[in-house]
Amino acid sequence: MLKALLVVILILAVAVAVAMAYGASRWKSDTVRLRERLERARSPVRPRVVGFRGIEGLPAPVQRYFRTVLVEGRRPEGARPYWRGRITRTEYEFAE
Repeated sequence: MLKALLVVILILAVAVAVAMAYGASRWKSDTVRLRERLERARSPVRPRVVGFRGIEGLPAPVQRYFRTVLVEGRRPEGARPYWRGRITRTEYEFAE
């Protein structure tokens, strides 16, 4: 009886080890495929520069401010936004 119990435990341990090895292998291969897919879908990074054509519809004080602090054709200094994305729903509230 004890011998049969040890054999069952050994079989279960081997089955768990095989399942974990298979899972790790699948995880790694799926991760590699996902990274390759993301790499193919990535768009090239283009440096953003200041252009005053887009501010023409803004109020005069805002245009003056932008023309004072920004230089046409140059990258805005310190323009590294923390969050890059879009808010597509209007019920969000922003903390001040």
